[in-house]
Order: sequence, then structure tokens, then C-alpha cells
Amino acid sequence: MIKILSRRRPGQLIKTIAALEDLQLNIHHTNITTIEQTVLYSFNVKIESESRFTAEDIASSVQQVFTFIHGNSSM
Repeated sequence: MIKILSRRRPGQLIKTIAALEDLQLNIHHTNITTIEQTVLYSFNVKIESESRFTAEDIASSVQQVFTFIHGNSSM
């Protein structure tokens, strides 16, 4: 299970899903909860058997996606 709490941004969900798929994660279920400008994404994922990524790699990649989104949200 991957949970992400963040401020809502345009394109955030699709970029996050793309990043998870790049890490060879199969998304089985997604739950999205919003309160005003805050969003909680919960992803139930399964790591593909041939995946070479560690939990730290996955966490780092998700953090990078959100850093990029927040850095480019004012454009």
C-alpha cells in the first residue's frame, strides 16, 4: 500500500500513476479522498516478480514526481 498526502495539483494523479507503472508496479485499487485543497491517494499495488526496485527506490521516485509537480504548478 502506498499512501500520499499532498496539496491538489493539475495532472498530479496521472503523473503518479505513470511513475508507479514505470517502477513495474501493478495498481490493483486506488482510493482518492479530497478535503478542500488537500488530497490523499491510496494505491494498493503489487510489485511485478521481475522488478528490480526496492521500497526505497519506489519512495524516492514518488517523492521526485511530487517535487516536480509542485515545482511546476505555478507555470
